[in-house]
Amino acid sequence: MQGVVTTAIAVDEATFEKICRRMEQATGIKPETWVRKVDPQIMGGFVVRIGDQLVDMSVKARLDQVREGLN
Repeated sequence: MQGVVTTAIAVDEATFEKICRRMEQATGIKPETWVRKVDPQIMGGFVVRIGDQLVDMSVKARLDQVREGLN
């Protein structure tokens, strides 16, 4: 199983490792490999996918939640 960390900008190795370790602790799942992706459309924060689990801590997701609350 692969874990994918998506950030809005490239992050250094220490930050990447910290996100990976925290997600392993939070989900109880330890992927065989971790992959980095950069997607400026998330604006900030990060999105992690491990198997069928998704943790979306992106600025875009927060703004979408606010937008939905205003409708």
